[in-house]
Amino acid sequence: PPFDIDGFVAELDKCPSWRFQEQADLYEWIRPLNAMDTALTYFIETYPSILLIPRKSENKSIVEISTGCDHALLKCQNEDVESVPSKLISIPENVTHSLISILRFLSNLLRNATNKSIFNS
Repeated sequence: PPFDIDGFVAELDKCPSWRFQEQADLYEWIRPLNAMDTALTYFIETYPSILLIPRKSENKSIVEISTGCDHALLKCQNEDVESVPSKLISIPENVTHSLISILRFLSNLLRNATNKSIFNS
């Protein structure tokens, strides 16, 4: 990993919801945003099946995957439909937890932020 992603995620987990009173100025969040971007890029490059959306594909179909109580509609190449569940299983649980934590925090931050135009990830 490019930095201590687990430690970073542990810090993000301390804020499961937006607990600050004022809106965040994204200029003050550039370093954490860059860290989130770096972590997400690392996960996508290390575990490309996280996306489950082929980048260059003309023949796509929609597949519904049930993972416990969550349902997801995924775009996959027709020939890859059978391998989707095995691709999901191959992603380590700590990576899934890290992704969920980063995306949850990022979602809360962006919902409560000004200057959103500076964020281009």
